[in-house]
Parts: sequence; structure tokens; C-alpha cells
Amino acid sequence: MEQPNLIELPNDNYIPGICNIGPLEIQRRKNWFFVAVFGSFMIASIFLVSEFNLFLTIFSYLVLLGTGFGLGLVFFEWYDKFCIAFGFFGVFNFQKLGNYSRVENKDYTNIDRRKVLNILIKSLLVSVLYTLLVAGIALIFDFPKLIIL
Repeated sequence: MEQPNLIELPNDNYIPGICNIGPLEIQRRKNWFFVAVFGSFMIASIFLVSEFNLFLTIFSYLVLLGTGFGLGLVFFEWYDKFCIAFGFFGVFNFQKLGNYSRVENKDYTNIDRRKVLNILIKSLLVSVLYTLLVAGIALIFDFPKLIIL
């Protein structure tokens, strides 16, 4: 039996490079975004009020970069309605959680992978801006613990 073109299946809102997750997956990312916001602010607060030696200060900046990257990643997956793991591996989901469908068209998979790269770059920019914001707060409010000078 011939495999139907997945883009033409009924109740399927997959659009290559635009949208590869449905309402349940989007809600999951929205929930994780709020957890990530809370966690990133808690981590930044701990670093701002703690005394660190040079090694731990450098490590704390790496942790801030990582939390900023995760925050940006979850936000852009939610905002763009596009999961980077699904896009990279050529799947999509508009049904219940865990019910994935494969993208059969290689051109669509390539378009999805370009979108993955786009989201990763935007998340990296958010990460750098977030880390610079925390460093700026440390300078403005005289929290010298995180400043390497």
C-alpha cells in the first residue's frame, strides 16, 4: 500500500518550517517556559548575592548562558509552534502527546532543519543578552561578585 503524503492528511496542520506541533505540545512548551523563567531568575538571584572566586565566577557565567539559552529555546518553540527536536528528526505531532508522524518529503525535512537552526541562533542571542543583563544588574547595583575585572 502506498504511503499517503502526510501534508494532505485530514486534521493535520503541519506546515514545513512553520508549524510542527499542535495545541497539546504548544501548551507543554508554554508551561515549561514559565518554569524556565522562574528557574532562571532564581539562579541569577543566587549568583548576584553569592561570593565567588574567579573559577566559580566564570562557571556562573556559563550557567547563566545555559539558562538563558534554555529560556530562549522553550520560548521560541512555544512562540513559533515548532519543536526543534521534531524538526531535526523529521517528525510532527498534532494528536495526543507521544503520537508522532514522520515527514516523508525530504525537502520538507530540509526546510524544518533550517527552522531548527533559526531557533537555535535566536536562542543563543537571547542567552547572550540575558547574561549581559545579569552582568549589567551586577554593575548597576554594585554586586561585584559576578564581575570579572
